[in-house]
Amino acid sequence: MAYVTYTNRNSNDYRFTCKTLDDPAISDLKEMLKTRNKWITDSRKRYPDGYASDMKTQGLRIRPRGPRPSQWAKDTPWENATHYDVYIRDYPTTKERNSWGF
Repeated sequence: MAYVTYTNRNSNDYRFTCKTLDDPAISDLKEMLKTRNKWITDSRKRYPDGYASDMKTQGLRIRPRGPRPSQWAKDTPWENATHYDVYIRDYPTTKERNSWGF
């Protein structure tokens, strides 16, 4: 069961929290992002300078939450997770990557 809590949140990318990785909300969100990303990439191919050329594709980031092994540990190990926070992250557009100069 997925639920949303904004207590102690400072990320605009947060979507929801769930108890297991098998939660249907995760797979539903993955399918929505897959459909959206396909539309963006197809539109970029057909109209390189069109509306979708500035839109970013997105992916999921799942972070384990729960007890940490020590007070200095930065993240909770996956095996200690009691619940998981789900975030959406933006991937840079081709224009942005080209401007980095690598």
